Amino acid sequence: MIHNFKLKEEPFRLIESGKKTIELRLYDEKRQRVKVGDIIVFVLDTNPALTLTATVVKLHRFDSFESLYKALPLDLCGYTEENISSAHHSDMDKYYSREEQAAFGVVGIEIKLRKRNMDKKGIYVFDLDGTLVNSMPYFKRAMLSIADDEGIGYDDELIKILTPLGYVGGAKYYIEKYGVDATVEELCEKVRSRLSREYTYNIKLKDGVKEYIRDLAGAGCRLFVLTASPHSVTDVCLANNGVFGLFESIWSVEDFSLTKSDTRIFYELAKTIGCEPSEIHYFDDSLIALENARATGYITYGVYDSQTDDEVIRMRDELSDTLVMSFTELNK
Repeated sequence: MIHNFKLKEEPFRLIESGKKTIELRLYDEKRQRVKVGDIIVFVLDTNPALTLTATVVKLHRFDSFESLYKALPLDLCGYTEENISSAHHSDMDKYYSREEQAAFGVVGIEIKLRKRNMDKKGIYVFDLDGTLVNSMPYFKRAMLSIADDEGIGYDDELIKILTPLGYVGGAKYYIEKYGVDATVEELCEKVRSRLSREYTYNIKLKDGVKEYIRDLAGAGCRLFVLTASPHSVTDVCLANNGVFGLFESIWSVEDFSLTKSDTRIFYELAKTIGCEPSEIHYFDDSLIALENARATGYITYGVYDSQTDDEVIRMRDELSDTLVMSFTELNK
């Protein structure tokens, strides 16, 4: 499960530096939902674009902060050399009343900060939709509009199937699975016409993306894009966001006549770049794409983009070498 905690500047920076590894909280109904293995996203209260992602490794429960302060190392709870000598359990009274503490008890949430930095060298390949840009709501609406127009009933699984297929693969899926009476090109044109203006004017990079890829390019990394979207929307979107020129090559799955649901595209991509699969750092928000890239030997980075909690846990534990909750975490 994923939990969002707001933090003030000082504790945020202490967690960022690795000096604070235990977060102190009231053990109320919200914190009772926190379990070992869960993900906590710490958000800086003065700048919500800045986040830190950590995994819960242990829960230290106590009846009161007085008991907690006697048992836990306070230098890991947010105290520093300058103030640890005066540390006292009453410091927590300004956050939680004694009545609240007596009613719920308290907890020290021990965390491990997730790895944020990768080696800034080598070969990096990025998906577009849901990875570099906030386009998935637009993409989903356009792809599912075919089902709506044809009177096809569907649930959340359909978009998960369609996303890695791209326009052509998605059109073929509709025709072969549901018998839609249209050509592949007619269905692709329907989707393109609905998305063209959005990609040209409205779809923007995610927070931290531009800074991160500029940093990689400045370090001499080779940067590429592999997307399920066609060049007609991909190229103009990246150009209008000021990053088109940072990529050595930009490919649509249509260039390979394959989809990300097929491992062959990842072998072909490595061959086209001229490297071994194990040399490629690959970023994607699609579980299917990550699974196939990982099976090919890529170093995989699962990018959070409104997946369910269960999907994020699977992305973290099974499909990714690194989970990227926000690109702002990488700009350190």
